[in-house]
Amino acid sequence: MGALFSTRHTLHSDGADAARGEDLAFYLQLDLDHEPKDVVELGVGASGAALRAVLAAKPKSLHARELSEKNRKRLEKEFAKEVESGVMTISGSTTPRPLPLDDASVDIIYGLHGLHCMESFADIHAEMRRLLRPGGRLVWACGSYGPAGEGGSRVLAGAMRAAGFVDVKIDVTRLQGAARWTPVVGVKAR
Repeated sequence: MGALFSTRHTLHSDGADAARGEDLAFYLQLDLDHEPKDVVELGVGASGAALRAVLAAKPKSLHARELSEKNRKRLEKEFAKEVESGVMTISGSTTPRPLPLDDASVDIIYGLHGLHCMESFADIHAEMRRLLRPGGRLVWACGSYGPAGEGGSRVLAGAMRAAGFVDVKIDVTRLQGAARWTPVVGVKAR
């Protein structure tokens, strides 16, 4: 497997991060309302807003993946209680590597800030399929940056289908201030 993520695409945080995080967490909270889930967030970013919203929905577990050492240290401090209790784990490294989670151990994976750090659609989607349980969902927030670029939601949906995800849907584009993003959702076949 090649590199999963790279810091060479890292974008600096802007004021819209928190709003996008809250909107994405609200969108995903519908999945969390029924029963506790094992959740992964890829690319937490500077705000941590989506993590707070998902934690408020009381997931069974939450794993945060963040490449920026500065952001990881801030997250470890802000969420020390959750990490200490075992509800939340945080990982990241400038050296690309698979996530430190067991195969078929996750119900929902979402990425608000991680998509632009993807090195290879095929490699990252293979890793996401490894982590997801059958019927688990992968949700990307697709902007106009990173390897997908403009029209990225269609490119990303095609890559998800090619990787074996089913029921791939491009949701309604959201606007948050100057930011524009589109949720792209796929399911690991049962």
